[in-house]
Parts: sequence; structure tokens; C-alpha cells
Amino acid sequence: MSETINGCKLPRDLENPFDDSLMVLVEPVLLPLYRMGITPNMVTYASILAASAAIYLCFTGHPVLASLLWLLNYIFDIVDGFMARRFHMETRLGSILDHGSDVMAFVGLMAFVISRIKSQPKWPLSIEIILLIGVWYHLSCQEKDTPHIAFDGIDGNACYDRNHLKYTRWIGTGTLTLWHVFLINFYS
Repeated sequence: MSETINGCKLPRDLENPFDDSLMVLVEPVLLPLYRMGITPNMVTYASILAASAAIYLCFTGHPVLASLLWLLNYIFDIVDGFMARRFHMETRLGSILDHGSDVMAFVGLMAFVISRIKSQPKWPLSIEIILLIGVWYHLSCQEKDTPHIAFDGIDGNACYDRNHLKYTRWIGTGTLTLWHVFLINFYS
């Protein structure tokens, strides 16, 4: 088994490759943010702002900027949980904010897609559904494998075998985020 970065849920060889790259990238800023008094919930609020701006820009015809803000939203989403676990700041409120902001962003993006689908091909929605099922299963396997405090209600029972992580890692939330960047540009 490979190394686990302090604050990450999974060993690096079981983490989604895109997520792992982002975690390596943001890891050096965690301590400075913590020392400045930035809390994981503050980072979640920044994520909400980035996602809201991205969705607005989708609807107003600015796909490149929307895509960049969507990726920034995801980076903030990684940082908030990473900080919470690293500095033992996990709370039920933080989990609700984090998952609530994820749902809000997803609903906003799907509203944009649905508003455009009448005049565009529908096959991307089939891929979206497949990816969502894959991500749900991956998160279930992840919860079966990690010792952190789970406030999100995913208990790992849907995962048959934690060893499936070596396969499901390719369909993690990072993959879904990259797919969403594709959707933003495809439907713009």
C-alpha cells in the first residue's frame, strides 16, 4: 500500500488520479491557511461562491470562465475536507455545508443542462447517470476503507469489497468534475 497524505481519506494509490494531483498541489497551503485562521467552513463558503458564479456564467454564455470557476469550486471542495481532517476540525455542520454546497452546485449545473438539452444531443445525460452511480459506489467503498468520522450518511454498506477501490478510483468525484467541465462547454 502506498503512502497516505495526512488529512486524506485514502492511500494515494487508491485515490482518484485527478483528486490525488489536486491534493498534492494544495497540500502546501493547508498550514498557512490554518495559521491565518481560515476554517474549513470558510473554504466551503468560497466553494459555494465559485459554484454559484460558474452556474451564472453557464446561463449567460461564458463557458470558459464558468469552467475555470467550476474547477476552482472543486479545488475548494477538496481543501475544506482536507483541512478538516488534517487539523481535526470535522463537524456535523461542516459536513452539512460541504455536502449541501455539492448538491446546490449539481442541481444548478443540471438546471443549465436541462435548459439546453432540447436543442442538443441527449447522450451526455446517459454518461452522467453512469458516472453518478460509479461515484456513489466509489464513495461507499471509500467509507468502508477510511477511519475518519463520517457525518455524510454514507456508511460503506453498498460496497461489496473495499478492494474495489483500485477500480472505482477511476470513477471518483474528480472524474465527475472533469465530466462536468465537458458538459458546461458541450451545452454552451
